[in-house]
Amino acid sequence: SNPAREIDGASYLLLDGSSGCYASTPDAAVNSITGDIEFRIKVAPDDWTPGTQSVLVCKFLTTGNQLAYAVLIKTTGEILVDTSPDGVTQVLGTSTVPVGGTDGAPKWIKVTLDVNDGAGNRIYAFYTSSDYNPDTLSGTWTQLGATVTIAGVTTIFNSSAPVEIGSFDAGTLQRLAGKVYRAQIYNG
Repeated sequence: SNPAREIDGASYLLLDGSSGCYASTPDAAVNSITGDIEFRIKVAPDDWTPGTQSVLVCKFLTTGNQLAYAVLIKTTGEILVDTSPDGVTQVLGTSTVPVGGTDGAPKWIKVTLDVNDGAGNRIYAFYTSSDYNPDTLSGTWTQLGATVTIAGVTTIFNSSAPVEIGSFDAGTLQRLAGKVYRAQIYNG
């Protein structure tokens, strides 16, 4: 894709928040990450403090206990990471401050999860950027709040769920209203 057009907003997935309005890709080995994970999402939600939690990206199917990972915007504007070590139990990490973006304006969100820091903890870090370019891997990331360290290590379940953008469970739950320009998931 053309980075200039993408940055200018010419190319995006438009989500209206209605049932069935989402994008997905099938389960595959490449998106079945079970350890350290990183998410990079360029999103312009209609509301950075939505009326209900809104999914940015997930591999999370409640039917059949297929929970793996999800990144959401909370109603208060913080970013929530929800993972599961067994497909059922949910392990949460939340940014310490809200994103604070202008409603409808695009912003890059980056989330990292270190599932085991070697000292018995899991560590979440949250970042934003207005100039990140995914094609050149250049730009400035600013940490969103403080690093979150929580006692207890975790893993991520190797779920058979598809990866979804904008909802859980095939467009039925916690639907996002807005534009998603790009969603990237990295192993490690």
